[in-house]
Amino acid sequence: MNCSPCSSGKVSSDDRQSCSTCPAGTMAQFDECAACPAGTYSNEGSTVCSLCTAGSYSAPSASSCTECQAGNYALDTTTPCEECSAGKYSAASSALCTPCPPGENSAAGASSCSSCVSGRYSLGVASSCEACVAGTYSAEGAAACTPCGTGKWSSEEASSCTDCVAGKYRLTSPSGCSDCPGGTYTDSDGASACSTCDPGNSAAPGSTSCTLCQAGKYSLIPSDSCSQCSAGKYSLNEGATSCSGCSRGKYSMEGSLGCVDCPPHTYSVEEAGSCYDLAGDFNTCPKHPIDGDVVDNKCKYLYEGEWKSINEEAASPFSSLCTSYSLCEHSSDQFHDEYWISCLECQEGKVAVGYNSATQVRENCSSPSHYPQKCVESSSFSSCPSDPLKEDSCHYFYRGKWEDVGGGDASTFSDSCVDYAVCGATYETVENSYFVLCTQCAPGMLQYTKSRLDGDDGTGADGLPDAGLPPGSEALCSHGEAISYCYDPQEFSTCPSGGSSAENLLIECNYLGQDGGTVRGGDSSPFLNTCDEYELVRMQEGGLANQGSEFVIACTKCKAGLQPGEFGFEDGSRFIGTCYTEVGPGADGDFSTCNVGGVNYGKDVTCTYLSGPSGDAWASVPWGSSAPATMSDGCQSFTVCTTNTTETSIEYHLMCDACKSNHQATEMNSVIRFDGCGVYNQYPTVCALEGVRTPSPTAPPTGAPSPSTYSPTPSPTVDEANVIEQVDGFLTWLSKLATNHLELFMFGIAALVIILGVCVYKCYERDKLKQLNRWEDDGERSMWSFDMESITSTDRGGSSFREVGIQPGGGTSGRRTSGKFSRQSTQELPLMRNSSRLTGRQENYEEDSDAGSEGDDWVERLDPNGKKFYENKKTRRATWTDRAARSPPPPPGGAFNPLRDEESSSSVRKNGLERTRSNTRGANDVPVLEKKPKANPPPPPPPAPNPPPKGWNRAIDQKGREYFWEVETGRTVWNRDDCK
Repeated sequence: MNCSPCSSGKVSSDDRQSCSTCPAGTMAQFDECAACPAGTYSNEGSTVCSLCTAGSYSAPSASSCTECQAGNYALDTTTPCEECSAGKYSAASSALCTPCPPGENSAAGASSCSSCVSGRYSLGVASSCEACVAGTYSAEGAAACTPCGTGKWSSEEASSCTDCVAGKYRLTSPSGCSDCPGGTYTDSDGASACSTCDPGNSAAPGSTSCTLCQAGKYSLIPSDSCSQCSAGKYSLNEGATSCSGCSRGKYSMEGSLGCVDCPPHTYSVEEAGSCYDLAGDFNTCPKHPIDGDVVDNKCKYLYEGEWKSINEEAASPFSSLCTSYSLCEHSSDQFHDEYWISCLECQEGKVAVGYNSATQVRENCSSPSHYPQKCVESSSFSSCPSDPLKEDSCHYFYRGKWEDVGGGDASTFSDSCVDYAVCGATYETVENSYFVLCTQCAPGMLQYTKSRLDGDDGTGADGLPDAGLPPGSEALCSHGEAISYCYDPQEFSTCPSGGSSAENLLIECNYLGQDGGTVRGGDSSPFLNTCDEYELVRMQEGGLANQGSEFVIACTKCKAGLQPGEFGFEDGSRFIGTCYTEVGPGADGDFSTCNVGGVNYGKDVTCTYLSGPSGDAWASVPWGSSAPATMSDGCQSFTVCTTNTTETSIEYHLMCDACKSNHQATEMNSVIRFDGCGVYNQYPTVCALEGVRTPSPTAPPTGAPSPSTYSPTPSPTVDEANVIEQVDGFLTWLSKLATNHLELFMFGIAALVIILGVCVYKCYERDKLKQLNRWEDDGERSMWSFDMESITSTDRGGSSFREVGIQPGGGTSGRRTSGKFSRQSTQELPLMRNSSRLTGRQENYEEDSDAGSEGDDWVERLDPNGKKFYENKKTRRATWTDRAARSPPPPPGGAFNPLRDEESSSSVRKNGLERTRSNTRGANDVPVLEKKPKANPPPPPPPAPNPPPKGWNRAIDQKGREYFWEVETGRTVWNRDDCK
């Protein structure tokens, strides 16, 4: 078989049966279709691959080349086109990118360049145009910025320059126009320099004109403001180039328009900014403003009785002890000033030692005894000053007279006085003499003051005539009151001693009050150890060494634990007449007359007794009166519960402690009011003769039966009384609180409402519980409705009782059943609280509180209709039946128990109570107690063959068996022979 070659661009098939054309992107070579390399391309049936032109590229096996878009270029035809960098551009099918010229810019991949906007520029091949700096500008497409000329300015990125406004200028500064400096100005735009102001004018920086200086100011050189004339100078007109000085005797403040005359008693030198404040500027003598050896000021100070001359700038002889001065006279000439100066007031804590006399007055210091001649520490005279060149002496006003002390010696007050004042002083060449007063006693000491002039004859306290006092000190030393003596409050527990027995006989101490009396020097106070502090009311001295001294003394404070009484007044001083021991809580005695302690100590005394049938009534009687009749006749002794003592009154609260031997307590206290008597039902309030019944009140007491009440209401128990006492105390506290703290008081009111609500709720729950546990005496005719249970039983005395309950769900809880019961009755009956309680199926018996009461605990009462009933004094319970007879205790072995004493029983008897229970159940499977007709009581037992021994009683148990019980101990036995 002959094979034919395939035509150009074709290759043979695998089976060599036919030829096929090579696809585009390949070329036919050696009977194969080979792929074109990158950068070349071919059409279908090609034997060779063609090269891509610059600005285009191709991948391997490409059938055509891809042209580059504008902004891109391709120099290598084997790789894809690349983006032109910023600052260059290209057209489509470009092999290279073209740089942007100056004044233009381009971003990356740009097909053309953009011109720079005005205010910006570029140097070529720029990605962006740069902004022109301040002081330059440019037009659109600028390759550089142009500087502004003088007098003009521009901001950054400016397209043109602007003239500087008036008040500003520019020469070459690149930052723009500048303000004209102070003292210069420009009045037109576009200035390249500023003009200078004339003297007497000023201009602030950036001014467009100059301003004349105001009066009181001046300007000599260009400045941004005028200067104020300094103190002591002035300028009267505007535009001043300098200031004028004030003349002597005048002064001016800074910036003044003229000078002012110095005030009276002041002066000034030339060009002075102030005048000498002569009342406060003389701690040193003022210096003259003109320096020189022959120009000096002179100051003359009134000090220690003379005008002491001091040169200028020298310190005052008073040093710093004088707080202010007074200019008495002033003279001046061209070269110096001369001053006459007096101290006006010593510093605080310092005292004046002598004052100016009538011969030491000057023009402006014309008042004698007004200006101190010396100032010293107030404590300096604890001893008399001593001048080594003089014979000094001090005269202390002590115990009503002037006592002489030599220089350097201690004060007559010793350590009892801490501050002194000098009312007069004389300063001589050889002696200084001081008249000294005590102004403050030592801490803890009391002071006695006395007039320094006893009469109207011009004679001083010790007979020293006014003429004998230092000149100028007569009024200060002789008139008015001064401290004459400083003493300890306990000093007069003993009368002051004169040193010897003979001198003590001349000293007399008169102690005020009924416990007081008159004693001699060195003797103890008649108050002994009862008075703690004393006050000296009056003192009279006579002669030397305290001879003839008389002291009138008052007790002002009792010793701790004692009470003051018998108050009085003497010379305006209040004194205690006696100090006594208070009769306090717990004291007892026969106080049937209000005479507790036996003495009333000058006070209003009242005795308040707890008495009366109700057991809670208080009755007050004055001192010396008898107690209420219910207590005064029958009470043996009383106890003091509390004692309330004031300076004018005493109140005793008393309770009977024990009745007399032939009386018995028929009523006890039903209130607890004081800590001293804090036991309920312990203190008798009525003591009646034995065998005499206490008269019944016109109305039955609380708890007695009446036609309008369901049953006697019991009195408060001990716990309830305590609650009432607490609430009452709380109310008293709130009333005091309301006076001082309104907000706390309102809070207390809210708390009180809550407490009362709780109390009402507790009482309500208690009453419901009581009503559900009542027994009714079958001896009275009444009808009851039963919902669940009715039990008929017989008590120990043979009386029949019925216990009533209802089906649960009635809304109130009882001891045995829950619910509310109703009563149908035409007659009111007294109800006793139940005397038994059912517990579990054994139904064990528990004694009630009344069951343990003695027979004499029951008293006879009458209701408002006159019907007799009986009330227990301890429990306040009431009944129609006489309970005076004491019930016997259970027989030996305890009460009868059917589970123990009999094998079975449908009728359970225990302690005289018979109960019958039905086995029938109701619709809700609740046991229902059937009502059983009242059984006839068992026949009375046959009389005992022999009566029981003395102190023993005979009784019958539930099964009719005889047993015996001892009245005193309650012990029970079966056989009479065992009654021992």
